[in-house]
Amino acid sequence: MGITEEVCGKNGDHVRLKRRHLITVSAFCLYAGVGVMPGACASVDLYVGNFFGNSSDILRFDGNTGAFVSNFVPNDSFPLGAAFGPDGNFYATNSNTDTVGKYNGTTGAFISTFASSVDDPAGLAFGPDHNMYVVNSSSPGSVTKLNGTMGV
Repeated sequence: MGITEEVCGKNGDHVRLKRRHLITVSAFCLYAGVGVMPGACASVDLYVGNFFGNSSDILRFDGNTGAFVSNFVPNDSFPLGAAFGPDGNFYATNSNTDTVGKYNGTTGAFISTFASSVDDPAGLAFGPDHNMYVVNSSSPGSVTKLNGTMGV
């Protein structure tokens, strides 16, 4: 069983993917406007969870050239999954603290802990119902449904 999602490919083309495994390096499409608007790809940047070495953070790379752009979210320990929400903010899992953080979708600045006590969070996605679905990386694995507005 996988999750089907629409992502931006090169040149703004949209591709449907079926994910069957956890993905730790993912490209996310920030749609134009505040809400999710299918077919309107505003950003093709690549956001990479970096949890090797002395620091854990989320790095931003230009989706067209591959050039490093910024340290988008500094000090997010063990980020395994992330997604832009329908509100335009950026959400990232933290497997060390069993939380999901909420960050400004433009600057990467920390806003709040969106959800806590999420058992070993890995990947996450927003569904068409605007709720957040968080994949648990522990055996046997599970999916936690969170209110996409309040995180509960």
